[in-house]
Amino acid sequence: MKRTFARLFDADVSVAAADPRGEWARVLPGEESSLARATPSRRREFCAGRTLARQAMDGLGLPPQPIPSGPDRAPAWPDGVTGTISHCVDLCAAALARTDGGILSLGLDIEPAESLETDLFEEICTPREMAWLGIRADRAGLLARAIFSAKECAYKGQYPLSRTVLGFHAMSIELDLIAERFRARFEEEVGPFDVGDEMNGRIIISSGHIVTALVLREDDLRARWNL
Repeated sequence: MKRTFARLFDADVSVAAADPRGEWARVLPGEESSLARATPSRRREFCAGRTLARQAMDGLGLPPQPIPSGPDRAPAWPDGVTGTISHCVDLCAAALARTDGGILSLGLDIEPAESLETDLFEEICTPREMAWLGIRADRAGLLARAIFSAKECAYKGQYPLSRTVLGFHAMSIELDLIAERFRARFEEEVGPFDVGDEMNGRIIISSGHIVTALVLREDDLRARWNL
C-alpha cells in the first residue's frame, strides 16, 4: 500500500500504514483516558492508529508525542502538526503534516471495496448523486461506497476549520475514477465555507480498498476567498 499513499499525498505529507490486527505498543501517558470504556477491538484500533501516527511524526523529523482525544473525540495533535487517522478491518493509516508548510488540515478515509447496502443509498447520497448512481446500476453499490468514503474524507478535512459535524447531505461529491480525483461541494453554509465552495481530493480503488485523501492548504483558501 506504500505506493498507493504516495499517489494520494504529496511529499510534504508523511504517511504510515499497516494491518491493525495483531499486537501494538501501549499508548503513551495522556492517551489512556481515551480508552476507559473501550472494547478490546477498539483498544487495538486506537493503539494501531497512534503508533502509526508516531511513525508518521518520525517521517517529519519529529520526536514521538502523545495524541490524546479531545472533548469531541478527535485527535488532539501536537502544536505545529495536523493529521488524520483512518482504518478498516485490515488496513489502518495515519497521515501527518507540519502546519508551518501551509497545510491547514488533512482528510483520509479507508473503506473495503465492497458494495454499500442499497437501503443506505438515500441516507448517504443527495438526489443528484442518486441520479448519477442510477445510470451506473451495474456498479452502483461500489460507487455509493466511494461517495461515502469521499464524504468521510472531506468531513475530516473541513472539521478543524469549522468544528462542525455535518450530515451526509451537507456536501455533494463528484467522482472521476479515471483521473483518481473527487470534488466535494458544500451544499450548506458551514463555518468559513459558503454554499458552493469546493474541496478537491484523490481516490484510489485498489487491493480490496477504497482510499480517499484530501489536503487543505492556505494558498487554496486564499485563492478561493480572494484573500
